[in-house]
Amino acid sequence: ADAVKVYQSVGRRALCPSLSLNSHLCYNRAGLEERAAEMLEICRSYNKEKKKWSPLDRASLRQAEAAHRANEAKAEEAQEGEGSKGEEDKSQEASAMESTWRPVMMLYLKICLVYRGVNFMKPDAAKEFLQMVQEETDLQQDADGRCIGLCIQAEAMRQGEHWEEALKLASD
Repeated sequence: ADAVKVYQSVGRRALCPSLSLNSHLCYNRAGLEERAAEMLEICRSYNKEKKKWSPLDRASLRQAEAAHRANEAKAEEAQEGEGSKGEEDKSQEASAMESTWRPVMMLYLKICLVYRGVNFMKPDAAKEFLQMVQEETDLQQDADGRCIGLCIQAEAMRQGEHWEEALKLASD
């Protein structure tokens, strides 16, 4: 969040969508919903600007919109509660939309695959990170979510030079 403020204070826009989305993901993982929502709105605000964004910023802007849609669907679902069959169909659509946005998995993916963060972790920290990824992978209810989790785990093992474990996870 502070990095975004620094960039904004000097009139820079490049990387602001990515930095604000990353802050959103971190606050979300920490359970700080209000701060996460603030950072998501900051990220989304950059959609209004006419700028040729970098691939990383374009991806962050798309991911912010997916997060926003998932949050809206979740809020609608909570407001509607139980209802008629038509409302059940909407609820199923909302659940499907929400299931495609995986904020915790996205955070772990960025840490491990985008930023190659396991390379810079001490062995105990890498082990703790891997445990968090495994727990999140176990929570996934679809093949896509499980595949993303296994990919992150395999890459974490590769970065830690645990070749056999990386190969095993890659073949799962």
